[in-house]
Amino acid sequence: MATLSPEDDLRLVSALGRQFYLGRCSSYQPTRYGIIHQNALRAELAVTPASNPVRRARLLRLLGETKEAARLLAGALRKADAPAAAHAYHWEMGLGGAAALDRAVALEPRRGAWRLWRALDRLGRGEQEQALADAKGAAGLMPGHALPPLIAGLIEHHR
Repeated sequence: MATLSPEDDLRLVSALGRQFYLGRCSSYQPTRYGIIHQNALRAELAVTPASNPVRRARLLRLLGETKEAARLLAGALRKADAPAAAHAYHWEMGLGGAAALDRAVALEPRRGAWRLWRALDRLGRGEQEQALADAKGAAGLMPGHALPPLIAGLIEHHR
């Protein structure tokens, strides 16, 4: 059974919340997560080296420091070897378009979370068939996880 960290689940719920109304609280997931876990996030940030700008950007974003997070991601993306997470987080922050998720999936084709994000992005652009294919692909990569079949079901319902 594939397991995701609470932070991975947060990302997926945040992306899902951009496509479907999940209740008022879903709009504040990253902020709430950052508030609840701020001590642990700040402790991790303190020991995360500058040589890992993508992780630092993710921590800063969760802590509400979005300008600095965006600056670090932009720097990471200027490098030819930018990791998949940099592209995906760029999209998550509303700074990168569909190409950012395509790149994340291309770099880490076995990472189900990126496929789920792309499914939701495609659904938002009216690409139901491609969205469903991504959600089902993610389900195959994440057996036993509840979100991929939930998202696939929502997509099928809205076809």
